[in-house]
Amino acid sequence: MHLQELQTALRQSPFVPFRLYISGGETFDIRHPELCMPGIRSAIIGFQATDAPEPAFDRYTVVDMRHIIRLEPMQAAKTTGNGQ
Repeated sequence: MHLQELQTALRQSPFVPFRLYISGGETFDIRHPELCMPGIRSAIIGFQATDAPEPAFDRYTVVDMRHIIRLEPMQAAKTTGNGQ
């Protein structure tokens, strides 16, 4: 995925939650723009902390931008997956 595509989705106003699909079959639900930080080669995705006010993460993963194959708005995304 191109950096600009992810940035556009994160900057939408109002923000629309979306699901990222990764080439290995994983999915990540991005419910808050503050929990995804795209970079040139990778994106940092934070997992919402259960005991903290939103948006705050207690752990994160780093995903190579080349492995993000698509994103879909949450209302159009499938309900299965291992997203946050």
